[in-house]
Amino acid sequence: MGTFHNILTPDDDLQAVLDQSSPGDFIQLSEGDFRVKCTVFVPSLTIRGAGMDKTRIIWDDYANKIHADGKEYNTFRTWTMAVCADHITMEDLAVVNGSLHPETKGQEVALTVYADDFHMKHCRLTSTQDTLFLGPLPKDLIERYDGFLPDHLRRDISCRQYFEDCLIEGTVDFIFGCGNTLFDNCEIRSLCDARDIGYAAAPARHGRKHLSGKALARLRPVPLRELYLWAAHQPSGL
Repeated sequence: MGTFHNILTPDDDLQAVLDQSSPGDFIQLSEGDFRVKCTVFVPSLTIRGAGMDKTRIIWDDYANKIHADGKEYNTFRTWTMAVCADHITMEDLAVVNGSLHPETKGQEVALTVYADDFHMKHCRLTSTQDTLFLGPLPKDLIERYDGFLPDHLRRDISCRQYFEDCLIEGTVDFIFGCGNTLFDNCEIRSLCDARDIGYAAAPARHGRKHLSGKALARLRPVPLRELYLWAAHQPSGL
């Protein structure tokens, strides 16, 4: 039986609580903005907020920004939150990358899910370009980023993810990756930036031994400009 943590407020250290948790724990977040870049390494956690419009986890990294290692962040280091442990459930909160202006700053990931059996319900994901990355990486990028990305963000694994009653919004390619993913009754909202058109999703295939793809059930696309639903970055991405 897991532990029910005290309700966390934005003044608490969310990353420390995540790191010190045990499988099966329940983490409740209060209303407010949790300004933190955080990673989930402990499996079988439930993380719940006070509502998708009341609890926000927010950060503002972007691809062209220079990292402490002297290199650009690149798409895959810009996430606000990275889930790298299996059997995670997230409910009633928002994950936001608040950088804005992707036409000059590049990609801005809100949520990275590089794990299996992930469930997100009644949540909001907000950014611009590349809002939601669904691991794993394609094989060629796993090899290319050896020594650049940490091992937990380039594992050769199969990942299943389930999104239920969620709002996902962005501008260009804002759902992408090789995950085997189901979106059930989700709203996909295309926002505006300096570019005239965008693609909602850019799926790819991890490799021949893994089945990967995106399934959309009772989808509600809400285009606020000219929008194309799919832009397959690699063969067999659908």
